[in-house]
Amino acid sequence: MKKDKKRSLLKIDELSEALRSAFSKPFTVKYPYAPSPAPEGFRGKPEFDEEKCMGCGACSEVCPGGAISIIDEGDTRKIELLYGTCTFCGLCEECCPIEEKGIRLTTEFKMVFSDKDEARTSIEKPLVRCERCGEPITTVDHLKWMIDRLGPLAFSNATLVSVIYDLTLGKIPIKEPEAKEIDRADVIGILCPKCRRKAAVIDHGYRVKY
Repeated sequence: MKKDKKRSLLKIDELSEALRSAFSKPFTVKYPYAPSPAPEGFRGKPEFDEEKCMGCGACSEVCPGGAISIIDEGDTRKIELLYGTCTFCGLCEECCPIEEKGIRLTTEFKMVFSDKDEARTSIEKPLVRCERCGEPITTVDHLKWMIDRLGPLAFSNATLVSVIYDLTLGKIPIKEPEAKEIDRADVIGILCPKCRRKAAVIDHGYRVKY
């Protein structure tokens, strides 16, 4: 008698559970047949913002996996991100000096590629080189950002003064390197730190040998 009563109660529980399941929302998702939005704070596919990124390369310096690389060729700087190496740690976004962030981690998690060359993204920016030795300095957008942040203090830096002059005239501050002996007058120009040191110590015809 007790067993029959117990079985009846179990049947009632099963029926009630079945009814609740029939009229309640499903616990599982319909992905991949329907979109499955990622939760808030999900660390998904990183992407560059071409308008906001200034090509400074800070993201490359802090990337622990070496997924972000800088390639300087000619008058162009290319910043490339390899998704296969990225650990989605978010340091690139965190250390980006731009307030609006030039690189962000999105909520996109679908990253299936048929070719490994497709598992990458990149952005290109105009590159400024030293007027004497041709060594890369930084990008035009990065210099503009520094001028904007420094305000009047930008006029205390000879390279930025030269850039401001070109921008005021509507010119892009990109010049072909001129391989000639460095002179004192070259301090008013776009120079790399090494060439600027050489130009700064030249005075009264005396030249320091390096």
